[in-house]
Amino acid sequence: MDTLDDSLRSSDEDQPPLIPHPDSLELSDEEIRRLQEILNRPGGKQFNFTEAKYRGLELLRLGLMLIDPKGYEYHLRHPLPFPGNPIPAPPPDPPPVPQPFPIKLDADHPREIQQALEMLAHELRNVKRRPTHWRWALVALYMALGHTLAMHRPPTFLPYMGIGQLTKLYEAVAAEHPEIADFRPAVEEIDRLRTTWITRAVTGWPVEVKKLPGLFLDGARVIERVDPSDSLGARQIEERLATSLERLLHT
Repeated sequence: MDTLDDSLRSSDEDQPPLIPHPDSLELSDEEIRRLQEILNRPGGKQFNFTEAKYRGLELLRLGLMLIDPKGYEYHLRHPLPFPGNPIPAPPPDPPPVPQPFPIKLDADHPREIQQALEMLAHELRNVKRRPTHWRWALVALYMALGHTLAMHRPPTFLPYMGIGQLTKLYEAVAAEHPEIADFRPAVEEIDRLRTTWITRAVTGWPVEVKKLPGLFLDGARVIERVDPSDSLGARQIEERLATSLERLLHT
């Protein structure tokens, strides 16, 4: 089953670290004098007030680097502006570029569906605590829905592996399964999120986080109605999504 690269897992979490910026560290006069006493106590080189101040700041920076090396590196790549200078506005994000994530038409569809539903169930346990997991839940839903539609595609379906493949599969299957005719907007949204927005933070998606459970519910219902053999797994997903939706709406 296709998944995202590990590099993309970290891209969504490239947020400012919790440690303070090294350039924002300060010491009070009392703290500097106390450090000056400690440094000068062994004898040898005597540190004046200014030297003790900078030595103390060096020690604080070293502590930050040891506590959170990646966070320290992040701060070095994002220097603070000089006092009095306005913080420049961040450059606008370039629009995301769609990228196809093909559903292999000759795959072992039942096996792929089972694995995707298991992954989806696992990720949904964590979306309340950490919304980042909606990304991996979307990956799983796309695969489960895609392989379900691929397995039930009509013989007249022309092989297609490009952008919008999920929607094309849905259109072909919906022509013979009128019971899923009302789910086109949801399938199109799932398709668009997976192929265009998956590399962006969940909070930057063109759909509110609190609306994601409803979108996922529609996807699970398509699976359940097209392939009754997966109804048990799809219903379990629906129950979990319904719980997530209730919690999100009452947050």
